[in-house]
Amino acid sequence: MKNYDLIFITNVPAFYKVNLFNSLARQINIKVIFISKKSSMRESDFYNYDCQFDHAFIIEENFEERDKLTVLYAVYCELKKSHYQRLVFPGWEIKELFFLSLLSPKRKNAVVIESSILETRMSGMAGRLKKLFLTRMGAAYPSGILQKEILAHCGFSGKIYITHGVGVANPPRERPQNVHRTVSQSHEGLKYLYVGRLAPEKNLSLLIDVFNETRETLFIVGSGPDSDVLQKKAKNNITFLGYVNNRELETHYRQCDVFILPSLAEPWGLVIEEALSLGLPVIISDRVGCKEDLVKENGIVFEATSKDSLKKALFKMKLEYNSFYNAAQGYDLEGMYEKQINSYIISVAKNEI
Repeated sequence: MKNYDLIFITNVPAFYKVNLFNSLARQINIKVIFISKKSSMRESDFYNYDCQFDHAFIIEENFEERDKLTVLYAVYCELKKSHYQRLVFPGWEIKELFFLSLLSPKRKNAVVIESSILETRMSGMAGRLKKLFLTRMGAAYPSGILQKEILAHCGFSGKIYITHGVGVANPPRERPQNVHRTVSQSHEGLKYLYVGRLAPEKNLSLLIDVFNETRETLFIVGSGPDSDVLQKKAKNNITFLGYVNNRELETHYRQCDVFILPSLAEPWGLVIEEALSLGLPVIISDRVGCKEDLVKENGIVFEATSKDSLKKALFKMKLEYNSFYNAAQGYDLEGMYEKQINSYIISVAKNEI
């Protein structure tokens, strides 16, 4: 049997997870058990199959179509092939894995918490099940401050390692040069960018209502069930660019001045990291899970359900753009990723388990 420091279980080989695992594998021994190779909700460029670490795929079909009992047994059999210091569960999304947590020693069990307290149901049966699941965990890896609050709410007594992220985004081809024109240098105003699914939880209806009124320039990248309705609603200052391949997104970030994410529910917000890494200040709603960790002088947080709050944020961004832009230039992408990687490495030091 092979010995591993960490064995991760996760749903699919998302590019940002594989990037993280590849970085970890250069320093510690890891294995990753992917439930499936794909999801019915994701485009092909969402995945990265360049796995430079030991790994296994449980099923070939879409993750959403899995047979839960078959998956549970197959994961159990895969684990029997190895020794490990710590087994890392992917939160509570894959519910059948709760039974697996009963078969692995509590001191070796750990859980990744990527949901924030803002959108996670903590009352009723759902809350009780989460608390029960956490009683089987000896350690937890919350993404940030609002994710750690779930552990506090549940009275978690295990070891906690804040990861400062949910994975490693594809790196920019180069850091942006400080050549952006400022508002005072242009009569055109700022260009805003949204990247993500066109779905109800993203709150794009409110975003479009506000931009219809302000007449400022907005580019929307993405596809989803609300696409037709939103396009009919938008005026000509709003441009829909459709789905854009991950590797081509950087071009659109560089052509805009501000990134905006108005979500009603957003567990973390990897796109915020992508925007800041390319030097764009951000405007995000108060329902975005990374707001406490990533958005300081480099952006503005507004009330998700308030048009007036968003309008005030747009006005403030225009008025103080130079300051927000300069703060965004100082975002330490590499430093944040180093913290994330080190959180896992520290957790498997000999005196930590």
